[in-house]
Amino acid sequence: MLKTVFFGTPDLAVTVLRALAALADVAAVVTQPDKPKGRGRALAPPPVKLLAESLGIPVLQPPSARDAALFDALSRVAPDFILTAAYGKILPPSILNLPRLGCFNTHASLLPKYRGAAPINRAIMCAETETGITLMRMDEGMDTGNMLMVERIAIEPDDNAGTLTDKLAALAASMLPVFLTALAEGRLVDTAQNHAEATCAHAIKKDDALIDWTLSATGIRNVVRGLAPRPGAHTFLDDSNALPAAGMQVRIVAAQVVDGVGIPGVIVHVDKGSLLVGTGSGLLSITEIQPPGKSVMPVRAFLQGRRFSAGMRFSGASRS
Repeated sequence: MLKTVFFGTPDLAVTVLRALAALADVAAVVTQPDKPKGRGRALAPPPVKLLAESLGIPVLQPPSARDAALFDALSRVAPDFILTAAYGKILPPSILNLPRLGCFNTHASLLPKYRGAAPINRAIMCAETETGITLMRMDEGMDTGNMLMVERIAIEPDDNAGTLTDKLAALAASMLPVFLTALAEGRLVDTAQNHAEATCAHAIKKDDALIDWTLSATGIRNVVRGLAPRPGAHTFLDDSNALPAAGMQVRIVAAQVVDGVGIPGVIVHVDKGSLLVGTGSGLLSITEIQPPGKSVMPVRAFLQGRRFSAGMRFSGASRS
């Protein structure tokens, strides 16, 4: 059985690690440091750390992939290969050259499209109908190495970043048996990427999550889907007559496109069970929403006890 070290951090990597641990000798797991989370800002471990500890696998959490102590620890392990999945950092040459069979990455896009930190989010936000997993040989660039295996999957109209992540994680895990057999037998076939066709999936920043109501309803819904369930697309209630006060930030977690005409950001219809908002083209029907300090809720529950009426406005900035 080949000896490996696994690098990964979020939920997608958990599924890959679980599958890898059944197929190879995972001698160590490298993940990001614990980070503050929630209102109390208590330190919370990455999902991969929790799984690794439950499996009895040693966990390393260096502040940087270039940390000298990390290289020393990996040198002592002497892995046959390294596998990464959504680790979040580029590995330095010292680590790339360490394992005898190489370093490999399971990237959640059809490379060379959507290289970078947020390929799942960006694919949905850009209205792609297909994505996949590219299992690649790592080099010093950001997702620029040779491709070894590619599997495709449809992006369904109701997929959001959460559901698509789960599907891609399962797909990546299903590719490992064939990959590991080919690796052990020296049968991997490298295919160079066409760098001229590359696109970048930049990390999601705060401004990306702010809804631009001048976009079409379809465009806004794609942003909502691409950012759900986290961090969520958000907007601000910009009307002094509303309860609670103007400037309240809300996250829109799910929405549908409805035919109709309205002024961007202005509520055109509201009743106990529906909230329709004008956009640059078409209407957006908000179906799930998250007010400040509350859990995600259906729009019907959100509207209870709140004074909303046609003509009120959502905007792209807080008035507070």
